[in-house]
Amino acid sequence: MLEKDNVWLTQSRMAELFDINRSVITKHLINIFDDKELTENSVCAIFAHTANDGKKYNTIIQHI
Repeated sequence: MLEKDNVWLTQSRMAELFDINRSVITKHLINIFDDKELTENSVCAIFAHTANDGKKYNTIIQHI
């Protein structure tokens, strides 16, 4: 999702973009938040996602 100058992606989509495993993205994000380089609420948002079966789920996405 594009919003102003930000691209919002799930961790899975980031992993696709960089051709790596999603767990690598997770580890990097944990380190970034632990080191206080960024705060989670400044780069994460919760969006509702409707699955194929019609159920709605909240998904956390980050902007890069």
